[in-house]
Amino acid sequence: SRQVSRSPPPPAPPPAPEPSLLDLGAPEEPPAPAPPPPPVSDLLGDLSAPAPAPVPPPSTASDPFAAFDGLSLTEATPSTAFAPEKLTTADFGGRWGPTKHEKRAEVSLTPTQTTPDAVAAGLAKVGAVLVEAIPATRELILAATHTPTAAICLWHVKLLATSAALVTVRSPNPEVARLALEASVGALSSSA
Repeated sequence: SRQVSRSPPPPAPPPAPEPSLLDLGAPEEPPAPAPPPPPVSDLLGDLSAPAPAPVPPPSTASDPFAAFDGLSLTEATPSTAFAPEKLTTADFGGRWGPTKHEKRAEVSLTPTQTTPDAVAAGLAKVGAVLVEAIPATRELILAATHTPTAAICLWHVKLLATSAALVTVRSPNPEVARLALEASVGALSSSA
């Protein structure tokens, strides 16, 4: 009889580790270790060597947290600076229709404020300049430019019989229209 010697089967390789989503795209081998630092002659290093150049601080343009004030994240409020914009009545009319963003408020006036001149003087504090006053209908149109954004602002003011003014502001920029109306209400209210 013949004996056949059988060697045991080779051991199975260990199972491969399950891939992790965090490992996808990672290199297969660990990175090479960093070279050792050069020898130092004493604990403080070589004092005769020039000092390393200082690292410049990160620019605020690349820092998404630059506006963080330590307590809260706040959005900067655009400036309410307006400059007079000299327009003719025809220019005003041509710009009024296409200017889409409108804000409106009714402002109480004192009896001395109910004239077109008084309202125009109050809105001049905001930076608006009178384009035309129409005494027969008790209306005024005014214009200004929001200086930080160069957006035009157009005002239409209707003086009401109730000692109030209906102030309508239009701008191509909705935030500028809001700022202009708030500034107008404040200027007319503080004059009261």
